[in-house]
Amino acid sequence: MIVKEKLLILALSVTRPVAEVINGKPDFFTDDLLPPVAYYYFNDGSGSKLKESVTDNPNAGVVLNDNNEKPNWIDDTFFDKTIACGKIDGDSVQKDTLSLEDIDYGSTGSWAWSIWFRHAESDFPGSSREQFLGHGDPLEIMTSRNQVHVQFETDGIVRSHVYDTTDVDRFVYSDQTDERFPEQTDPLCYREKECRITTLAYADTDKRIGGYDDGQWHHLVLTTRPDSTKGYSVYIDGVLRSSSPFVKGVGTDLGFGNCDDYVNCKGLAGNPIDPIGPIRLCGRAKPADWSGGEGGEYAWDPERYFHGQVAHFAVWDSALSVDQIISLQNAYVAKYNLVIPKQKHHKKSGKAGKVIGIAIGCAATISLLAVGIWYRRGKVTEKAEFSSNGQSMT
Repeated sequence: MIVKEKLLILALSVTRPVAEVINGKPDFFTDDLLPPVAYYYFNDGSGSKLKESVTDNPNAGVVLNDNNEKPNWIDDTFFDKTIACGKIDGDSVQKDTLSLEDIDYGSTGSWAWSIWFRHAESDFPGSSREQFLGHGDPLEIMTSRNQVHVQFETDGIVRSHVYDTTDVDRFVYSDQTDERFPEQTDPLCYREKECRITTLAYADTDKRIGGYDDGQWHHLVLTTRPDSTKGYSVYIDGVLRSSSPFVKGVGTDLGFGNCDDYVNCKGLAGNPIDPIGPIRLCGRAKPADWSGGEGGEYAWDPERYFHGQVAHFAVWDSALSVDQIISLQNAYVAKYNLVIPKQKHHKKSGKAGKVIGIAIGCAATISLLAVGIWYRRGKVTEKAEFSSNGQSMT
């Protein structure tokens, strides 16, 4: 019996799929999918170095933690080997981040990200929110130009911030020489939350559908609009879950489409973008002097680590259409025998709820401290903590 079990385990290990990059893209990608500019399998299996497979660079990324502990490589049922961002072992807590070399994309305004994630059953102790993905100068505020960020909120919401080279951030809005905003007369507007709040325009999923800490693999795609118009979309498991500008019936309406109150009411992203610095997964990098460190350096926020596994991160220098997103997800399902979780729908009575449910179902088949958000008279208000120089730490 023991011999038979060993043979069975050996047979299963031998038949696990092995993917290769051919002609610039993974061999299981369908013809309608263009080659990405970067692709990380995250299946290295040992050590702290991470290979980028388009350029075949074995040192294009690194796993980081404070104590130089070994990365948590996981034997996975579907992907064979994956990387877990830290672990909780009794009273011992290890928090890891992944740092990937800077990549150029979005020079025309069109680009897309794709990644698989498997959230652990719980967050790290003391977590205020989880920073999942980030790209942009870590010494700048993440709601400034040339920044891309995806976060997991404690209430299950997936939040995204994307500012390209033309979007109006708090600093642009404070520029007294910019003739677009004659109503704004405060050169220090960027320091005053009641003034700068008009530049907000992030996109939230609908918390009524619940979060994604269910222990299953999920597929997330962030893409600009394929028709090159202003805006971006976030798909999870092949379903449109949020967008900028807000799409009725999808995600949470935060009021950012009101042009009387918000200067980015037409949506963020879609014009050229050029984030600098490493792409960061599983943690939030912030200016070190926000928490008493050295100026000109960045540090990891202890309250914003992502707890879970990641696999197959891809970056395109073009947008992905709905058909391509479905094709991409199906390619992974076919290659790795993945099981896509049952689509989540919030409960909504009446005919409108049925229409939304049908639409979503059809689509599926084809900062030291956290920011708090309250709704007040139809407009979002911001609660934030500030560093010693008056900058918001969010």
